[in-house]
Amino acid sequence: MNKIAERQASSWTAIRATWSEPARWFGLLAALAPGVVFVIVNAGWSLGPAIATAAITAVIVLVIRLARRESLRSALIGVLVVAACAAVAGVTGEARGFFLLPALVPFAVITVCLTTVVARRPLTGLLLNRVSGGPPDWPAHPRLLRVHMIATGVAIGVNVVNGALQAVFYSRDDTAVLAVAHVATGPIFATLAAVTLVAARRALPAPAHQVLVTSIFTLSTALPTAPLTDREHEATGQQQLYDLLGTHARTVLEPSRGFLGSDLVSSDDGRHVVHHARWASDQDLQRMLASPAARSGMTTTRTLATVQVIRSHTHRQFAGGPNT
Repeated sequence: MNKIAERQASSWTAIRATWSEPARWFGLLAALAPGVVFVIVNAGWSLGPAIATAAITAVIVLVIRLARRESLRSALIGVLVVAACAAVAGVTGEARGFFLLPALVPFAVITVCLTTVVARRPLTGLLLNRVSGGPPDWPAHPRLLRVHMIATGVAIGVNVVNGALQAVFYSRDDTAVLAVAHVATGPIFATLAAVTLVAARRALPAPAHQVLVTSIFTLSTALPTAPLTDREHEATGQQQLYDLLGTHARTVLEPSRGFLGSDLVSSDDGRHVVHHARWASDQDLQRMLASPAARSGMTTTRTLATVQVIRSHTHRQFAGGPNT
């Protein structure tokens, strides 16, 4: 596989990983619900009931988010946004007023992005450098700076299109389109962030040394039995373990500072899963291991398998020839 194909594969893998989490889809629906309810009720009744039902919907979403143990801050922000939109609609006396503040957001984002680009501190670098494991002086590294300049440029382009569309449909008083446009950029920017993280990690300057952690998981013989053959039973347990480790990598490892990437491999014998992880430093690795999410994940994993961990600081990589 050539380098361009490898980069495309990595990007698609990042996109699939981003949208394979049910929480992403729930967040999208939660953001869309109050606006959709507002549009439907306003079309069928009037502005007052539409504002009230949008507010009720926002409270219901808040309760569901808290029941799902999501961040209280992000849940409250959602309610406050709906409250502000409802207040503007009430003051203006127009249904489209509900979408006035969201229609102004793209222009604010464009201003911030342009300012950071001119300062050669592009916004995606400010937001994502730490997550990608980049160095504190990342603007001084041409490859990293180029990645974030391009990503921030894409963000500017998306917001220009979004802002123009919202301005047009706001002038036309088309609240249905405004409701969709209000949340449409969310998935786009989540995807952009995922691809940017992949590109930024590829552009990282080579550290003086990397910490490599190889974890060999062997299925426990104490797994719950099932009416399957031994081979089928082991394969089922292996798939459960593989999925669990994959989720752990996406939700715990990838957001961690200093995480450079990993590979997850399942053996043909149906009894082992091997995880190779690369870290920028021992400090980054220890910080991740000390987090509550990591400890919880390791406890769950050990109910399925025993694990042998091998650490190293020296490695060599070998590339295949043109005929491999």
